[in-house]
Amino acid sequence: MINYQQTKKEPIELALTELKVAFEAKDFAAMDSATEKLNTVFQAASQEMYADGAEGQAEANGEQTENAQAEDVEFEEVEEEGK
Repeated sequence: MINYQQTKKEPIELALTELKVAFEAKDFAAMDSATEKLNTVFQAASQEMYADGAEGQAEANGEQTENAQAEDVEFEEVEEEGK
C-alpha cells in the first residue's frame, strides 16, 4: 500500500500555506489562485486514493470468492398460521 502521507501531503500543505498567506494579506486574486491550486493537488491525491481503494476492494472480493465454499445444510420449512 502506498503511503499517502509522504507522497501527497507536501503539495497539499504547500498549497494550503499559500492560501493562508494570501488570506492574511487579503489578496483576493492570490486567494483564488491558491484555492485552485489546493483543489488541483487535493483532487489528484483523492483520485489516486480512490483508484487504490477500488483496486484493494477488487482484490478483497476476489479473495472472498476464492475462499467461499457452498455447503448444503438441512432445513425445515415452517408455515405460518393464517396463510
